[in-house]
Amino acid sequence: NKKMNKLVIFVVFIMLSVANAANTHAGADQTSGVASRIQVLGSGGATNIVLTSATVATINIVGAGWYTLAGKVGETITTVNGMASGTAGDIVVLTAKYASEDIVVLDGSNLKIGGNRTLDALSDTLTLIYNGSNWYEMGFVNND
Repeated sequence: NKKMNKLVIFVVFIMLSVANAANTHAGADQTSGVASRIQVLGSGGATNIVLTSATVATINIVGAGWYTLAGKVGETITTVNGMASGTAGDIVVLTAKYASEDIVVLDGSNLKIGGNRTLDALSDTLTLIYNGSNWYEMGFVNND
């Protein structure tokens, strides 16, 4: 019985230690909780970005949301090499504005995705989350 009591006390101590470590692991901003850093998207619709070159160094992100990308006029393929701006925790969804254009998002630079992603149908989506330095792929849907 004494061994069982010691075991229960030990397990409770370990559980409290783990919970305390989880609360202090990320530093001061952890106290606000993860949910407070997730931006809820409103019903304002998509933000249109018109790409002005066949190869775009970066696209400027102005906050979490849905972005439709229109390629350079006269080009059938437009390449995106990176994304600028954003706030840590921003989640964005990228899609092509026109079915006649391919938007190729390249893996590399500050885009950490599972390979180059081609948005070549209006229903293709690439979902990314920003950590303050890099954009990480959360999901890619190829609906050709």
